[in-house]
Amino acid sequence: MRKLFGTVLALVLVLGVVSAHATTVVVPDPSPLQYIFYGTGDASVIYSGVLFQQQAVLGNASLFDVGPLFSGDPAVLSSQGASVGVENILITLPNPTTFFSVDYGTFNGSSVTFLLGNGDHFTQGSTGSGYLTPDLFTVTDTPFSTVLITSSDFVLNINNITYNSTTTPEPGTLVMFGSGIIGLAGVLRRKISL
Repeated sequence: MRKLFGTVLALVLVLGVVSAHATTVVVPDPSPLQYIFYGTGDASVIYSGVLFQQQAVLGNASLFDVGPLFSGDPAVLSSQGASVGVENILITLPNPTTFFSVDYGTFNGSSVTFLLGNGDHFTQGSTGSGYLTPDLFTVTDTPFSTVLITSSDFVLNINNITYNSTTTPEPGTLVMFGSGIIGLAGVLRRKISL
């Protein structure tokens, strides 16, 4: 009984120390406009607390929110038209994460590279589907706060960004949680011994 109680208590405390909450950010439909132009080079926009920006040092592309009135497809955040460098979108999350996914696509099917803030990088193909985002990049890794997405394609599109926010409760919360578990264990112990 004591061994079981100790195991359950340890498991509950470990699970209580780190909690993950998944957040999904969807690029908003710019209707009644066909698109919203955010700028060329160092352009940026914030959706649901997540910063999306282009890096002029990587290319002179333009950043747009392209909507269905223009493309006939769901809205996407689009980096396009670089005559120098590569299409690029830097995503800065509000908190470090260990899980990240994004729907992406390119106009002509060029590969896409994902550079995580922890230094890990991945390259994946694209199906080349205009303004659609049918391809999925997903990763579980050591904590990171940024994801730089680049492609040599003329158009790079993203949507449906999902990440977890890993948080550690304050010490007072842990003490209250632990006290409650110990109290509950005491009640269960008395009932079992009766």
